[in-house]
This record gives sequence, C-alpha cells and structure tokens, in this order.
Amino acid sequence: MEPTDQELMMAFQHGDESAARRIFERYKRRVLNFSLRMLGNRAEAEDAASEVFVAVFSNKYTAQEGVEFSTWVFTVTRNRCLSELRKRGRIAGVSMHGEDAQRYDVEDERATPDQQSQETEAAELVREAIAGLSDDQREVIILREYEHLSYDQISRITGHSLSSVKVLIFRAREMLKARLACFFNEEEARS
Repeated sequence: MEPTDQELMMAFQHGDESAARRIFERYKRRVLNFSLRMLGNRAEAEDAASEVFVAVFSNKYTAQEGVEFSTWVFTVTRNRCLSELRKRGRIAGVSMHGEDAQRYDVEDERATPDQQSQETEAAELVREAIAGLSDDQREVIILREYEHLSYDQISRITGHSLSSVKVLIFRAREMLKARLACFFNEEEARS
C-alpha cells in the first residue's frame, strides 16, 4: 500500500530523503500547473513552484488536526503566487498566449490531428475565459476544476467561508458558460 503524504513527511522529518523525492514527484505537476494558471507565465510559475518546494521541505510540514497535506501545499502555493502578483504591482487577470500557454498535461496520442487541433483551440478559449475571471473566481475555479479539491479544502486554502467559495465557484461557472457559449454552440452546429 502506498504511504500517505503525512507518512512520507514524517519519514522525511526522521531523515528519509527518498520520502521528500516521493512527495515532490506527487505534487510537482499540480503545483506547477496551479502556479502557471495563476501567474500566466511559465518562467515565473517554475520559479514559484521551486520556492514552494523549498518552503515545504524547509518547514517540514507538521500534521495539523483536520488539515490535509495537499491543502497545506496549495495554501503555500497560493500565497507564493499572490506574492508574485503583488510584486508585479497588480493582482489582475492574466493572459496566456504562445509559449506561456503550454500545458503540462500529456496529450492523447490516440486523437487525430483534427481532434487535437479542436482540443487545443478549446483549451485556449477556456484559458482565456478563466483569465478573464475576477482573481477570487479564477483561483477557486482552478482549485476546484483542475486540482479537484473539495469546497472545504478550497475554503481553508483561500480563507473564504465555505458559502463564499460555493458562490464564487457558481458565479465563475456561470461566467465561463456565458463566455464560452458561442464556441460550444458552433461545435454543436458542426456535429
């Protein structure tokens, strides 16, 4: 059976360096993707992710009652991204085009070139629509839809009440539906 994150961190605290590598492997893609979606710039996202792991391993997470390791990691990541955005002098929507729009997810090799092209176009439209959300909405929708965190985890990470998180996600989804409706209506018409 695979050890839990907490078990790995306990092993790391007791000197097992391989446990830190396993934690890093579990979270590197998720932390990097979240940072990229928040910051909109690949180089800054990579820097932020590196700093997150330095913080995670230098602080050697101590289990807190009722707080999952993943929640703690995303809280550290969120705070690092917000610091970077503040340093830029703004916390505003980001636009991800060109190289910065590169995804870290593996493409489906079974998809035809036409399907891949349509998926790339759809992904770009979704990224742009998400970038146009308010900061709070963008943050919670990324945590929910891309990181698959629970409403409760998102509440702990962002500091918003559970009801506020639900409202933010609902409003973000409604805005995304409205912004993407014309694209998906075109797709239905082609079918």
